[in-house]
Amino acid sequence: MTKDSMWHSTLEDLLLRCYKTEVVGEYLYYNRGLLNLRTDEGKDFNFYDFSDSIIKLVEDSKEHRLMLEEAFNKIDLPLVRYITNEKENVYNLYFAEMEIYNEGIFINLLRNENMMVDLYKEMRKKLPQKEFGKIWNGSDPSMFLKTLDSLIESEEDHQDIIADMFGYDEFTGLVGAFKADSVEDVMEEIKATKAKLEDSILNGIRDIVVFETDSNEIVEGVKKEIERSNGVDIKKSSKFNGRHVVELDILPS
Repeated sequence: MTKDSMWHSTLEDLLLRCYKTEVVGEYLYYNRGLLNLRTDEGKDFNFYDFSDSIIKLVEDSKEHRLMLEEAFNKIDLPLVRYITNEKENVYNLYFAEMEIYNEGIFINLLRNENMMVDLYKEMRKKLPQKEFGKIWNGSDPSMFLKTLDSLIESEEDHQDIIADMFGYDEFTGLVGAFKADSVEDVMEEIKATKAKLEDSILNGIRDIVVFETDSNEIVEGVKKEIERSNGVDIKKSSKFNGRHVVELDILPS
């Protein structure tokens, strides 16, 4: 494999993963998340407190998909050309796989948002700018870098939007947050999540642990334990009315 073919393959892989996640986000969070929750949960479920934030994520996913499709029209690589020419078939392929995301829609939302920031940053870092001009069928290849910068900024905003939604008990329940009574409780959950991490990676998603506690000592104790171990990152730590909600990102070893 030549040097060019290696980075071509890496770029195609990253582009395809990003595109798939944006398509899933646009379709799934609306059709399986918003609509189902509006009709199935009943009056006791105060979904409307954070529905505007979900709509914002849905609309942004659509915008991101369109930004990628515009870039695809100018990138001369076989897999990218296939996606451009066979868009409807690609959609059908993705939709056929969506049942794996149907359960735990909002926990997958968190996993996807964590992953998207990393994917776009990885693409930005690994893209050889001089060589990229050879496969860019536009007047200015730096436009793609600007697109990536815009996507990174938007995805980082999404993480802040999601962190704000943890202020609602309903959303915290939807993402599977558990009440931690001790540092050991959290570390056991991390251990169990790591044990199934390989399957999560194969499915193209990241895994997370979300816990809530009234104890600042538990939060600080978890931070100290994480500093001594590998493969765990604190994505967000927020406080709502004296209640800490902490999102941990479980990374490959």
